[in-house]
Amino acid sequence: METPRRNIDSVSKRSILVNGAAILALLAAAAAAMASAPGQPSAVDDAGNLRLPNGTVIPYSNLASVQARNNFVDQTRGYERILAPKPSDWQRRQGETAPEEERRWYDQTLYLPWLAKLRRQFAVSVEPKTIAGVQTDIVDPAGGASDANRHRVLINLHGGGMVVGGRYGGQLESIPIASVGKIRVITVDYRMAPEHKYPAAEQDVIAVYRDLLKTDRPENIGIYGCSAGAELTASTIATLIATGERKPGAIGMFGGGPADSPNLGDSNYIFSGGKARWSEAADGYTGDVNLRDATRYPAGSADIQRRFPPSLLISGTRDAALSRTVFAHSRLVDLGVDAELHVWEGAPHCSFAQPFVDPGVPESQQAWKVIARFFDRHLGREKR
Repeated sequence: METPRRNIDSVSKRSILVNGAAILALLAAAAAAMASAPGQPSAVDDAGNLRLPNGTVIPYSNLASVQARNNFVDQTRGYERILAPKPSDWQRRQGETAPEEERRWYDQTLYLPWLAKLRRQFAVSVEPKTIAGVQTDIVDPAGGASDANRHRVLINLHGGGMVVGGRYGGQLESIPIASVGKIRVITVDYRMAPEHKYPAAEQDVIAVYRDLLKTDRPENIGIYGCSAGAELTASTIATLIATGERKPGAIGMFGGGPADSPNLGDSNYIFSGGKARWSEAADGYTGDVNLRDATRYPAGSADIQRRFPPSLLISGTRDAALSRTVFAHSRLVDLGVDAELHVWEGAPHCSFAQPFVDPGVPESQQAWKVIARFFDRHLGREKR
């Protein structure tokens, strides 16, 4: 039997998190880019007022909900906490490697506490399953999918800068959608950097997708992801189109889009305090690839993008990837793609899908409903 491919985020936390802004390379998150370096005062006060690295203070939007403001404070300070040294009583377990220790650190500090909140809010089942040699988690709503979604399925591609987020990060992004949309979601634990380079992750996703095609119609399948998962969604679809394979019925790219340029735009420049940067972690995955070369990276081709399926793009006004998402949407629309864009006031990067997600935030609830309704409108219903 084929051994499941399990991604291992073995980069040392210390080798990536050089300062407060550098966690952007790990999670590509605006809140991380805003976070202060260890030992410095928090970048955000109790009222949500944000102090940028250049000294500018931005009051939290009075158009956003109180719950969103509180979650913004939690998220920004949470990333600052991750930057801090491990507690003195944190010990490596017997037989545990350094990469395993770091992975456990992220799981226990970032993913699992917030995943527990979602599991209390949403009634779902989560079943680990190896599909086409790739580790996945099958997330089903309590009582099963609705009648309308009986022959539909979504594939989730987790965020995490192409470095972390396997299993638990994917579950964070899948559980609300499965519950709100009453639909099965399969989250893929694809191979990541630094052990693996492009196109390893795309190969894993396509392997899972092809396996689903044995029982499901392509128009009944949707693919979505946030942050690095958004870019992976775009590159996977581009590869399917370039190779003449059947494409899914609809896709979602949240907090990003096709990564065909190192340019990140105004929002990243603003939230990095005038120090626009390319995600080092994502660059570690595609760093050897000319993103402008459509023969190697078809996601950058206008001819490929014009054949994208209906596409949903989501961002927030405090998302460092806002400009990138808006630009991706405008380009798809110009190419004739059925694409829609939703931007939430005061929302940081993938706030409804990343660590620190709070099911009590109205804006996150709205985002989940938008996602569920989008796929409901665009996916097919007929049995194979």
